[in-house]
Amino acid sequence: MAASPNAYRQADAQAIVPHAEQRLRARAHPPYDEDNLRAIWREATPVDYPPAENQTYARYHPGAGVVLLADYGFIRTVIDIQDRPQTTRDYVHNQVTQQ
Repeated sequence: MAASPNAYRQADAQAIVPHAEQRLRARAHPPYDEDNLRAIWREATPVDYPPAENQTYARYHPGAGVVLLADYGFIRTVIDIQDRPQTTRDYVHNQVTQQ
Protein backbone atom coordinates (compact mmCIF):
# COMPACT_ATOMS: atom_id res chain seq x y z
CA MET A 1 0.00 0.00 0.00
CA ALA A 2 1.39 3.39 -0.99
CA ALA A 3 1.86 6.17 1.52
CA SER A 4 -0.62 9.00 1.61
CA PRO A 5 0.67 12.16 -0.09
CA ASN A 6 0.06 13.99 3.18
CA ALA A 7 1.75 11.41 5.40
CA TYR A 8 4.77 13.69 5.84
CA ARG A 9 2.92 17.02 6.07
CA GLN A 10 3.92 17.74 9.69
CA ALA A 11 7.41 16.24 9.48
CA ASP A 12 10.36 18.54 10.07
CA ALA A 13 12.72 16.25 8.16
CA GLN A 14 11.88 16.67 4.50
CA ALA A 15 14.06 15.45 1.63
CA ILE A 16 15.09 18.15 -0.82
CA VAL A 17 15.13 18.02 -4.59
CA PRO A 18 17.87 20.15 -6.25
CA HIS A 19 15.28 22.36 -7.95
CA ALA A 20 13.97 23.54 -4.57
CA GLU A 21 17.45 24.45 -3.36
CA GLN A 22 18.03 26.46 -6.55
CA ARG A 23 14.68 28.22 -6.20
CA LEU A 24 15.48 29.17 -2.59
CA ARG A 25 18.70 30.83 -3.73
CA ALA A 26 16.87 32.70 -6.50
CA ARG A 27 13.65 33.67 -4.70
CA ALA A 28 14.16 34.08 -0.94
CA HIS A 29 14.87 37.50 0.54
CA PRO A 30 18.40 38.05 1.90
CA PRO A 31 19.82 36.79 4.19
CA TYR A 32 17.52 33.75 3.92
CA ASP A 33 18.63 33.07 0.35
CA GLU A 34 21.84 31.63 1.84
CA ASP A 35 20.14 29.59 4.60
CA ASN A 36 19.67 25.86 4.78
CA LEU A 37 16.41 24.86 3.13
CA ARG A 38 15.56 22.37 5.88
CA ALA A 39 15.99 25.12 8.49
CA ILE A 40 13.67 27.40 6.50
CA TRP A 41 11.13 24.55 6.33
CA ARG A 42 11.25 24.00 10.10
CA GLU A 43 10.79 27.72 10.79
CA ALA A 44 7.95 28.11 8.27
CA THR A 45 4.27 27.90 9.17
CA PRO A 46 1.99 25.31 7.53
CA VAL A 47 -0.58 27.09 5.36
CA ASP A 48 -3.33 26.33 2.91
CA TYR A 49 -2.02 27.41 -0.50
CA PRO A 50 -4.84 27.37 -3.10
CA PRO A 51 -2.65 27.07 -6.23
CA ALA A 52 -1.14 23.81 -4.89
CA GLU A 53 -2.57 20.54 -6.12
CA ASN A 54 -4.34 18.20 -3.69
CA GLN A 55 -1.31 16.06 -2.90
CA THR A 56 0.92 19.08 -2.28
CA TYR A 57 1.24 20.81 1.09
CA ALA A 58 2.76 24.20 1.82
CA ARG A 59 4.59 26.21 4.46
CA TYR A 60 5.10 29.97 4.47
CA HIS A 61 8.20 31.73 5.79
CA PRO A 62 7.41 35.46 6.13
CA GLY A 63 11.01 36.58 6.65
CA ALA A 64 12.19 34.86 3.49
CA GLY A 65 9.00 35.84 1.66
CA VAL A 66 8.52 32.36 0.26
CA VAL A 67 6.06 29.50 0.17
CA LEU A 68 7.67 26.06 0.18
CA LEU A 69 5.76 23.28 -1.59
CA ALA A 70 6.24 19.61 -0.73
CA ASP A 71 4.67 16.22 -1.27
CA TYR A 72 5.49 12.69 -0.11
CA GLY A 73 8.18 14.11 2.19
CA PHE A 74 10.06 15.99 -0.55
CA ILE A 75 10.39 19.78 -0.74
CA ARG A 76 9.74 20.29 -4.46
CA THR A 77 9.90 24.04 -5.04
CA VAL A 78 10.01 27.49 -3.48
CA ILE A 79 7.63 30.26 -4.57
CA ASP A 80 8.26 33.98 -4.09
CA ILE A 81 5.01 35.18 -2.52
CA GLN A 82 5.41 38.59 -4.18
CA ASP A 83 5.08 36.91 -7.59
CA ARG A 84 1.57 35.71 -6.72
CA PRO A 85 -1.69 37.64 -7.19
CA GLN A 86 -2.64 39.99 -4.35
CA THR A 87 -5.56 37.76 -3.31
CA THR A 88 -3.21 34.80 -2.87
CA ARG A 89 -0.67 36.89 -0.94
CA ASP A 90 -3.38 38.19 1.39
CA TYR A 91 -4.82 34.71 1.91
CA VAL A 92 -1.42 33.29 2.91
CA HIS A 93 -0.42 36.28 5.06
CA ASN A 94 -3.74 36.20 6.93
CA GLN A 95 -3.23 32.56 7.91
CA VAL A 96 0.09 33.40 9.56
CA THR A 97 -0.98 36.63 11.26
CA GLN A 98 -4.14 35.06 12.72
CA GLN A 99 -2.20 32.34 14.56
